[in-house]
Amino acid sequence: MNRGLCFLSLLGMFVIGLTFTNSVYSQPPNSGASDGHTSGDENTHEGVENYWTLKTDDNGKPIANSEGLPQWVRADPPKDEPSPPKVQVVVAAQEAVVNVSCRTTPTNTSGRKTCNDYEVHQLPPDYVFAENEKRTVWHSDIGSSNFVNVSFEDYVEVIPGSGYKLPRRMKVHGHARSGNGYGERGHTNATVYCRFFKY
Repeated sequence: MNRGLCFLSLLGMFVIGLTFTNSVYSQPPNSGASDGHTSGDENTHEGVENYWTLKTDDNGKPIANSEGLPQWVRADPPKDEPSPPKVQVVVAAQEAVVNVSCRTTPTNTSGRKTCNDYEVHQLPPDYVFAENEKRTVWHSDIGSSNFVNVSFEDYVEVIPGSGYKLPRRMKVHGHARSGNGYGERGHTNATVYCRFFKY
């Protein structure tokens, strides 16, 4: 068996059921709230993207925190430099844990309020996200609209010449809108889990 087929068989456990969409919205269970803004809404916290990168040791291995989870450190926005394709043995997958949380001010006579939280996680050149291996766990969904959007960017070809690509960047956007009643607030708090691995 050649190296490419061997790699594909190892990779299969991470990418079975892979969909080629690059953006997925998640609403809380039993939500049914609209994602859009209406004319009476006021955006009180637009949010700025927070960039994070995986902390690795001198050998490129992820460093775990006291809970055994991979450590992420704040970083500058990436410059989108393409990384050269390569074929390596797949190591055990790890999981990125991203929390998004925002709280609006109360609805008042000027209308409903919105808030947003943007988190961006960038992997080093040798790592990719298994975009189908993600899930969203909701902790709080208060208000007239709540959603979490997960999107992927910075795709790299994991097997040279195959056209098969996986992403190195994951963006998570949490949104809430205050309730319809005067004085009601909005709050979104959720955790997104996504597996990543070295290729």
